[in-house]
Amino acid sequence: MADKNYIKIFEGSFIVSNRLVNELQNINIFPIIKNEIESARLAGFGLVGLNSISVYVFKDEVEKANNLLIQLRIYPISYRLSELIIVSSNYYVTLEFFNRII
Repeated sequence: MADKNYIKIFEGSFIVSNRLVNELQNINIFPIIKNEIESARLAGFGLVGLNSISVYVFKDEVEKANNLLIQLRIYPISYRLSELIIVSSNYYVTLEFFNRII
């Protein structure tokens, strides 16, 4: 996304992104959704991939959104890789979250 005022906080499946969007709207954060699957379908290309939905929030709301991601047990994409613990091949958590659950 070209606009520097928005930060990508999540990239993943349709189901998880819909839950995240609903929860963000409950705390008065209105994200921008980039759905590459739907864009490809409308252009006649078919499916791009299963994890082709990105959620962006305004840069002033990133901290609040990341806290929600931690509560929902969805890893915040804005963390550096060195701050994440690999739980499985497709799931990462923050060190802070990992310390809370053990």
